[in-house]
Parts: sequence; C-alpha cells; structure tokens
Amino acid sequence: MYNIYMKLNLNTKDLNEFQKILDTKDINMSIADLYLEYLEYYKNSFLYDKNNKTSFEEQFLKHFLHKMEIDPKNKENKEIIENYLLPGIKCLNEEKYLNNPYIKNIVIKDKRNANLLLTNLTYKPFEAFSYNDIEVNENAYYKEISRIGFFKKPYTFPALLENNVIWMSINPNEIETMEKSINEAKGNILVFGLGLGYYQYMTSLKEEVKSITIIENNQKIIDIFNTCILPQFTNKNKIKIIKDDAFNYINKCDKNEFDFIFVDFWHNPNDGLETYLYFKKLENTFNNTIFSYWLEEGILALLRRSLISLIEEELDGSSDIDYKIQDTLFDKIISKLHFFLKNSTFNSFIEIKKLLSDESLKSLATKL
Repeated sequence: MYNIYMKLNLNTKDLNEFQKILDTKDINMSIADLYLEYLEYYKNSFLYDKNNKTSFEEQFLKHFLHKMEIDPKNKENKEIIENYLLPGIKCLNEEKYLNNPYIKNIVIKDKRNANLLLTNLTYKPFEAFSYNDIEVNENAYYKEISRIGFFKKPYTFPALLENNVIWMSINPNEIETMEKSINEAKGNILVFGLGLGYYQYMTSLKEEVKSITIIENNQKIIDIFNTCILPQFTNKNKIKIIKDDAFNYINKCDKNEFDFIFVDFWHNPNDGLETYLYFKKLENTFNNTIFSYWLEEGILALLRRSLISLIEEELDGSSDIDYKIQDTLFDKIISKLHFFLKNSTFNSFIEIKKLLSDESLKSLATKL
C-alpha cells in the first residue's frame, strides 16, 4: 500500500528545530524582497559622509534601514541586522576587478547590431548592486546572506544592451560568480551561452583547457562577438561556436566528447531554476563529464525553499490531491517533490537537515 504523503516522524524537539528553519526561510525571503525593492528604486540614493567616522558599510546600512523603514532599535530587527544584513554589505576594491585579465585585455568599443548595442556602462560612486551569489549557512538553519556592494569611485564595465535594456554585462557579479567554474574547468569544454565571452576567455587562458565549444542561438550576439571580441583573444584557436538551441544540442551531442560542461543562459536564479532541473536530469547520460551551473547556490536555495514549504504542508496534513493542480513554477516543483518523496520516511531533524543539504538537492534535481 502506497502512502499519499511522506512520513514525518518528528518528536517535539525535532519540530522545534524545523520551526527554526521555517522562521529562517521567512527572514531570507523578506530580506531578498527588501533588497530587490531597494535596488529597483534607491540604488543611487546613498551619499557617503566623509565627516562621519563610521565605515562605508555601516553608513550604507544605516541609509538602507532608513529607506526601507526598518527600526534598528527593535530587538528582533537588531538580530536580523547583525546576522543577515551587515555581513553581506561590502565596499568593493575596484583594483581587484580592474586587474582581471578580461577587463585588462579586452577593449570594448561601441558597436550596434540591429536592436543590440555593445557598449560600456558605469556604476556611480556608492551605487548599490548585487556583487555575488548568496551565501548559505547550513549550520544556521540555512540562513542566506545577500551580497550587496558598491564602489567609492565610478566603475566602468562592458555590457550588451537589447532595446536599451541590459542583456548581459561583465560586472563584479559576473566575475565573482564564475570564479569557481573557471577554476574547475579542464579538458574539452562545452559552454551553453555565449554572452560577452568572459567565461570563454578566462578558461581559454588555462593550459589544461584544450578546447571550448560554445552553443548560442542568437546570431546577432555571435556576430558581435566574432567581430569585436574574439579577435582580441590570445588563444582564439581554442574557440568553436555552434549556432543552435541549447535544449536541442544537449540531447543530440556526443556524450563522450566533453570533460566539462558549463551552463549559463539565464539572468538570475528564478529565471534559471526550471532550466537547471532540465539539465540536471541529463547529467547521468554523459560519461565522465563534470557539469557546472552559473548561480547554482541561488538556484539550490530556491529549490530548498520549495522543499521546506512542502515539508511544512505535509506536516499540516496535505496529500496527493493537494498537488494535482499547479498554477506557478514553484507549485509545479513542489508537486514534483511531493510525488517523488511521498513514499519516503524521515524520523529525525537530522534526516530532514540532510535532505535539505546542497548534495541532497543536487541529487533530487536529477530525478524531478
């Protein structure tokens, strides 16, 4: 006889521990929403007071709290400010990024191709932006730290605009979030998404990288890259571009050809979650190939939130019938999680915590 819901045999202590995960998830989501609102409406509103003896980060935090109408004297707010907000705020050192090989060696001049414009954009002094993926602390009930940064001086970076809206750029976020995947790359690489060629350039500099095959379906982006950027590559002989749809190519390519695959054709974790799950399911069809995904930590955080919501619902008595209709992407994912896990049994908080770990989520993603 099959269950219609997962079995959760948790004692009072376990339930109290899980409640802390629920509370932390709510804080994580609230802070993410606050930062989205701030970056949408107030990102250029911080004015540094050089006569104030506190740090750049402390001044920015005070300004942020004021704009978002958060009372810093409230006891609960104090804990959130100290543990969630302040650790993620950083005045960045522009020299670190100006010395990046791509930024130093690839010269970007204005180039238009139909509705696309290759150009340079500039962050104003103290303009706020997300400079890295979130940081997740598994030992603090999956607390998420959003990383918000700014420069003291103007900072210029390459960008590609589509209809005057940023489509892609080589900003600090791009540099920070690709570092791990660049360091891990070796052998024959397959890259989904061309962008401005940052990942391709950085990996082409590595001796252990033999070839880089790029899948891109936008001919205008390919044309701009081939005309303005690729000629500046030191190791352009390693680069091969194939115009194709990523979903089409991943299903027909030689499963023995590549040592490393990097997937990067979404704008943010929300945009990438569904595609991430699609590609994860195909990983085991490849032989001895390492897969890497842009913004994977943020994507896993979204998957974890869905799983936490499912556990909460099933503790409240939900069953199969509650997951038959899905109105949103997250409804769809929670439904998939329910039907995959409904015959599973969890007897302790330790088992729940293991289920929510990065390793477990990556494994689940290959099966949904």
